[in-house]
Amino acid sequence: MKFVSRQGDVGLEAVDAVPEGCTPVPPVQGRLILAWGEVTGHHHSVPAGVATLVRDREGTMYLTVDELTAVRHQTHFAGDVTPGTYRVRIQREYTSKDMPPRQVLD
Repeated sequence: MKFVSRQGDVGLEAVDAVPEGCTPVPPVQGRLILAWGEVTGHHHSVPAGVATLVRDREGTMYLTVDELTAVRHQTHFAGDVTPGTYRVRIQREYTSKDMPPRQVLD
């Protein structure tokens, strides 16, 4: 697993190709949202004009970037992303041995 970019709790892992059977994730106000902040409403996103975002049947998202761009968030520094195909990975946290892992809340 090769992470090439991380911004807060969102990581991008380089992959060879997008799996078959994925469905497009539509942009929101011209941006492709990689993750929403459940508490603040902030989001990690890239411009829709330079990338495509799809989701597989299990909910994993894949980002294909056509030209150098940046992942943006309202409270984090921007992170550059080079052209390529990436699996979007959301950091998980373990709260106790009795609870299953959960997605980090932003």
